[in-house]
Amino acid sequence: REFLKSVLGFTPNQLNALLIVSAGMAFFGLVLYKFVLMRCSWRWIFIGGILLNGVFSSLQLLLVKGYTFGISPFVFALGDDAVMDFILGIQYIPTIVLLVSLVPEGIEGASYALFTTSLNVGGILSDALSTVLLRIWDVSKDTMQEGDLS
Repeated sequence: REFLKSVLGFTPNQLNALLIVSAGMAFFGLVLYKFVLMRCSWRWIFIGGILLNGVFSSLQLLLVKGYTFGISPFVFALGDDAVMDFILGIQYIPTIVLLVSLVPEGIEGASYALFTTSLNVGGILSDALSTVLLRIWDVSKDTMQEGDLS
């Protein structure tokens, strides 16, 4: 988010809009799965989600380089974040159902709590690991504002 704020000049309102729209799209993904994709093969949902997530993740590189196809950086970033959260929303229910089906009957609730906690801890650990790995490159605010993205 620092890049969006420092280099692209996103305002706090724009950053909040990114989060709100992304959360809404994740919810819409859950609803779409429940009412439309419930009978689709999980294999295709996961394969399609992985491929689309890879494509939209690579669009972040274009945003960093400034190639947004004439679209404003805010709209480009909004579409990128929103679509990725939409895909994760679609994959959420099949993932939980798959994990809960692996546990013995009667402890599904405890298992769901364990899986949710593991997911949250994984997110925290990935943030911490990425912070450690960022010491390899100079990604300070001053460097980004100077335009040195090497």
